Amino acid sequence: MSASANPSDPGSELQFHAPRPEDIAWAKPILLAAQRMGCEFCFGNVYAWAQRYGTELAQCGGFFLARNKDKLYSLPQGPGDLAKVLPLLREDARRQGVPLKLYGVTSGDIPRLEAACPGAFRYEANRDWADYIYRREDLAALAGKKYHQKRNHIARFERGNAWRCEALAPAALDECLEMERQWVARNGEKDPVALRDELRALERCFEHYEAFGFCGVLLRVDGRVVAFTLGEALNEHCFCTHFEKAFAEEPGAYQMVNRCFAASCLENYEFVNREEDLGDEGLRRAKLSYYPAILLEKYLAIEN
Repeated sequence: MSASANPSDPGSELQFHAPRPEDIAWAKPILLAAQRMGCEFCFGNVYAWAQRYGTELAQCGGFFLARNKDKLYSLPQGPGDLAKVLPLLREDARRQGVPLKLYGVTSGDIPRLEAACPGAFRYEANRDWADYIYRREDLAALAGKKYHQKRNHIARFERGNAWRCEALAPAALDECLEMERQWVARNGEKDPVALRDELRALERCFEHYEAFGFCGVLLRVDGRVVAFTLGEALNEHCFCTHFEKAFAEEPGAYQMVNRCFAASCLENYEFVNREEDLGDEGLRRAKLSYYPAILLEKYLAIEN
């Protein structure tokens, strides 16, 4: 059984630590092999938001394990024996003074948890955590009557601008970061803490953009970056989009960058996970307007 040292918690068999860039060497292979569809199981996403959520990682018994400042633990991912690692998580949670609570649980995981620990958990769904998963070809083609308005927005953008779409290369990261800063400056009054955390998460992505396997596209109008998007593979079938930003004064830029990304960079994937809405009604309407193929319901498994 392997573990990573954490001097701050010497009594735990699970030695958690803040995510480090070098953790990708062991964590990403486990997560890719797990064939998950939920956005919380992308290593780059975990690393990007680790400061915001106080996320810590551990490796034990072939499993990728995570816990956050809210004393929630991710559903263990890996080929090991779930019945052996769950008691270790329970012990760690009790050391924190709480019952074990597992996030990232889907309906398909419940039978496996019950087989490992019969009757140990109750399950609570949270609509705000549900991931919106789309067929890549739907986002790329926007075919049919239901996408008529999206196509109109794109046509308006194309007619009104001298534009181009290009792959988000490392040389353009600073331009995208500056665009994000401008976007935050214009919208910061809405939720300054959340936008500050988002900016830091993007910075953490860009610090390891190539090493972590991120990819994206950007839109230019008259040479200036007006929109960008990026993400990483969840598995060989599903890509996860983590960030998408566009200036409001460029109508159609959001629709355009979304379609360009799906059409030009994601041809090898069947599905695109565009993450949850976290209860934001405007974001919920926007995500539903693209007609997800899967609304991935997620549960919190709470120790009885």
